[in-house]
Amino acid sequence: MERQPAAVALMWGTGALKVLVGLLALALIAGPRGWLARRLLLGVAWLGSVLIAGYEGLASLIQHALMVAGVVPIPAGLGGESARWHLWLFDPWWLLGGVLLGLTAWQARYRHES
Repeated sequence: MERQPAAVALMWGTGALKVLVGLLALALIAGPRGWLARRLLLGVAWLGSVLIAGYEGLASLIQHALMVAGVVPIPAGLGGESARWHLWLFDPWWLLGGVLLGLTAWQARYRHES
């Protein structure tokens, strides 16, 4: 398959975002200094948690389950095998990652009150 520059750039961009989310979780655990920094990090973490768990996890999980079950058609660009991989491997990890980020924010909310 021929590499497409836009697809490669998208993969690098999503990889960078994943690293940033990991650093965000570490920053929450370390306990940000100052009221504003703590509120800003918590706000970003809650938003990220909702987007990751809700859209990348749950919505994609439901969509791929409907595809695999034959309720909705599988796009030709995705294919049946890829839809199953998303359903059983990728989507649950996204859902778990979003939930864990939310739990980290929840814990950090109380842990570093000053």
